[in-house]
Amino acid sequence: MNTPLNPKFDVAASEVAWGAFSLPEPGPTDSLIIPDAHLLFSGEYARSGTDLIISDPNHRVSIHNYFLGEKRSPLISANGALLDSRVVEALTGYQTFAQAGGNAAPVKVIGHVATITGSASIVRNGVTIEANNGDVVYQNDVVQTGSGSTIGLVLIDGSTFNLSANTRFMLNELGYEGQSNANGTLVSLTSGSNHSLFTLVQGAASFVAGQVAKTGDMQVATPTAVIGIRGTAVLLNVDAVDGQVSLSVADQQDGQVHSVQVFKCVPTNLLQGVCTAGDPIGIVTSDGPSLTITPTANFEVITQAISKSPGQVAQEFNAFQQVLTTYDIGKQIAPDTPAPSDGKRGDVDTKSLQKFAGSPPPSPTEAPTTVVADDVKGQAGGGSIAPIFVDLASITGSSASATKTPVPVLDTTQAVMVTSFGPVIISNAGGPTNQGSQTISGTVDAAFVGTTVTLYDTYNGVTTQIGTVTVGSGGVWSTAITLAGDGNHSIVALDPSANITTSVPVVFTLDTAAPTV
Repeated sequence: MNTPLNPKFDVAASEVAWGAFSLPEPGPTDSLIIPDAHLLFSGEYARSGTDLIISDPNHRVSIHNYFLGEKRSPLISANGALLDSRVVEALTGYQTFAQAGGNAAPVKVIGHVATITGSASIVRNGVTIEANNGDVVYQNDVVQTGSGSTIGLVLIDGSTFNLSANTRFMLNELGYEGQSNANGTLVSLTSGSNHSLFTLVQGAASFVAGQVAKTGDMQVATPTAVIGIRGTAVLLNVDAVDGQVSLSVADQQDGQVHSVQVFKCVPTNLLQGVCTAGDPIGIVTSDGPSLTITPTANFEVITQAISKSPGQVAQEFNAFQQVLTTYDIGKQIAPDTPAPSDGKRGDVDTKSLQKFAGSPPPSPTEAPTTVVADDVKGQAGGGSIAPIFVDLASITGSSASATKTPVPVLDTTQAVMVTSFGPVIISNAGGPTNQGSQTISGTVDAAFVGTTVTLYDTYNGVTTQIGTVTVGSGGVWSTAITLAGDGNHSIVALDPSANITTSVPVVFTLDTAAPTV
């Protein structure tokens, strides 16, 4: 049963809350509800003997005897989102402590840090260290970014991740039968099938799957869902406040449909706090809507399919290109890193690089659709809740089947960055600035005089529309915008009349504390 630590305890209700709770010997279905979801997914984790301590600047919770025995009771937010116990063990270094008296598994290098902006850290064996460009990352590392920070990771199978600000991401495991590099740092990790598992606890990530997704099993776990991936680009966001997951598959403008399959995140009976793939929720495709998954009681979910705006489609493609740029940087650090997915980065078949360049992405137009469980019973242990399937075919632009039969993951491919953009051009150079007010100017083909150019700003992984301007004589346009918040702002211009094409992104780095020059 789901048993709150203390029914009257509400961390969020007071500025400073102290709690000390005793955990009895866990039964097969015992779980612990942490009332403050933000503390659960964002807090600092420490081990004191067999006790677990979760804290932030204003709160502290001590769970007595959490580490007693071999099983871990699930830690769950009040609305049903699960924190995987493997994340807890990695953050506290418990696994290393438990293996100290036995034969500890050898550490495994599984990739490198390719890019960093701001400050980022890696929690390794319970110890937090500063991350730097070129650092190796190991299996079981937890990568964390601070406010206004980003980090790019390239793994040994070509999987490439760009993590946005305030993100917590665990590299649970990666087994890939790759070749050693010149200095022997990266080695084959398994002699069996290829596989990988990562956990996005909070924050936002955009990534392209590597060779494991093509030849084996790649999964990304979240507090609410487990995503199965086969060679595709995925944009994933986790809301740290309540464990809600937003999932979108980028249209790579290659004329192909890319997809992922989504399952419920449920704890196993054998390993109490481990998130595993439960009943299927559905599939999400690159030519369909994005999907929002909201946790509810008893590890059930409510899903909402949301049509993408042209601006979102354009920004997702921009994020996809940025991930491929991160891969290129990582390739310089570890030259033997294979290409992501089907090998289009560096593919000898150059025809595949140009085949679909410039093809316009679809423009979904239908209103959001909410899909809920077929049968909900309020009695504990009574009845059942059927899997929730998203009817993607009801959304314009989707080619998914409307049947409620689970659909296998499509083994799709990815294309390289498109080098030819549409007629929209931003003239500004971007770069460092201490002025939030900027005038953005540019041009389009003179044939588009009178049409509307729309400007979008991607900041901390969130894309917002920041202005529109009518194209003037000769295709020239100019408008004033405001950059809100210090850090990197990636600005693109979009002209819907020109087949929904976007400009090359221009990045401003705003630092309002910088002296005026």
